[in-house]
Amino acid sequence: MADIYINDEKVEFEGSPPASCGQAYELIEGFLSGQGLMIDKIELDGVQVAAESLLERDNYSELRFRSVSPQSKLLQMCGEWSALCSQLTGKLRGLSGQVLRQGWAKSQSDSVELLEEMRPLIEGLGVLQNFGSESNLDWTSSFDQAFSSGVASIDEVVNAVESKNCVALSDRLADSMAPSWSKVEDCLQSEIIPGLEKVVEQ
Repeated sequence: MADIYINDEKVEFEGSPPASCGQAYELIEGFLSGQGLMIDKIELDGVQVAAESLLERDNYSELRFRSVSPQSKLLQMCGEWSALCSQLTGKLRGLSGQVLRQGWAKSQSDSVELLEEMRPLIEGLGVLQNFGSESNLDWTSSFDQAFSSGVASIDEVVNAVESKNCVALSDRLADSMAPSWSKVEDCLQSEIIPGLEKVVEQ
């Protein structure tokens, strides 16, 4: 007999429970959405899994879902994005020194690799930017400015890579890109996260 739990409370079905993991996910997601909540964590037979992995599975013995409010989830993601910004700033400053000491091919490769690593962060912050604009929140203007500067600094680094100028690349990494993304982190820490914490606590 397959069992499904939401926040450790067993779900009682009038008939048989959903036959597959995908059906169970859709049912629980729809139910939580109707309550203004979303799925935060999923356990399949005692093992935490991502939604994508769950949808690829058919059978299950026990499914456990943990719900969260959208504001709480966003707060959690902001903490993760802030940490990534901090790590990024350190990597940018480190790479700035390396490009002056190593061959151009290696510098070019390292720079492109770092920019590729940033893609999920940029996509996530783009979602945050849209949320702020649609909700007309207090921090929208300052975050727009910081995030736009951060994105613009990437173009400066790309231009330096394309010009094959190691001195210019070093300068753009340390003097433009690192400070810009440090400001994004500051905005997250000083304005956005405190604001979301107040909403979550209400």
